[in-house]
Parts: sequence; C-alpha cells; structure tokens
Amino acid sequence: MRRLATATVGAVLALGVGALPGYAASTSPGKNSAYESGTINPLGSGLPTLLTATIVKGKKKKVLAIEASLVTDSGAVGTLELAVEVNGLQPQGQTINETCDVGTQHCTLVGTWWLDIDAAEAANPGQFVKQPLEVTLKGGVQAGGDSDIGATATLSVSVESK
Repeated sequence: MRRLATATVGAVLALGVGALPGYAASTSPGKNSAYESGTINPLGSGLPTLLTATIVKGKKKKVLAIEASLVTDSGAVGTLELAVEVNGLQPQGQTINETCDVGTQHCTLVGTWWLDIDAAEAANPGQFVKQPLEVTLKGGVQAGGDSDIGATATLSVSVESK
C-alpha cells in the first residue's frame, strides 16, 4: 500500500511538473468563468485593449465579478491606467491609476469590478441577458510616460448568484 501511494504521488508530481510549460493562457469563452493572461510588448499609450474574456451567455439574477492586474517589466514609466468594459459598458468600480516613480523595479496595478446583469439589461435592453458578455481589459501609459515597455496582464471573470 505504501508503494502504491508513493508511486501515485510520484506520477501526479511528474505529470504536473511536465504540464507546466504548456499551460493555457486562456479559458475563454466560458459558461460561468473565463480567464486570460498575456504579455504585452510594447504596452502603448492611452487605453488600448490588452485582453478580452467572454462569458457565453448572460443570465438573470447574476452578477459578473471581474479582477485584473497589470505588471510592468520596468518601473519608471509615468502614470499607468487600467480599465474594464463589459459589452461596451463600464461596470461598477473605477479606472485604476498609478504613477510609477524612477527607481521602482516593477509597477503593479490591480483592480476589482462588478456588473449586475439585470441592471445592465434594464438600462440597455437586449445587450446582456441571453447575450455573450465580452469583458475587455484596457490599459496603458498615459501622456508623458514611457509607453515602450513590456507588461504582463491577467483577467479573471466569473458569474456569481446575487
């Protein structure tokens, strides 16, 4: 029994470690959740689209929970912004701004947003319930900063009951 347990743990570890280089950078589209990650180089200026994740169909009595991050490859970039849209509508939560000073190794922005699907549908009939929910992560360096840097972005979206 002890050998079987040791062999099983060894096989699981070997499979898990072997799978690391081929991990998925996307699970989108998803029924109840979608996850995206990517490297952006150069990051660019303004608010270009960084990542997009899709929930197959919006449902009544649900809330869309959104989390995102942006980490630059270097620090002295100026002011960064991070924002989210769902089917073109800004969800609850603010655009994230952070000024990265000289000497900062990496600049990190993290944000949380949410969207009440019923309220969005009431304000925009036919655009959210029984429709794909396209979540767009936008971000970049604002005026006067170094937009020629690279960054890594992540986007996590999940459908929650109210």
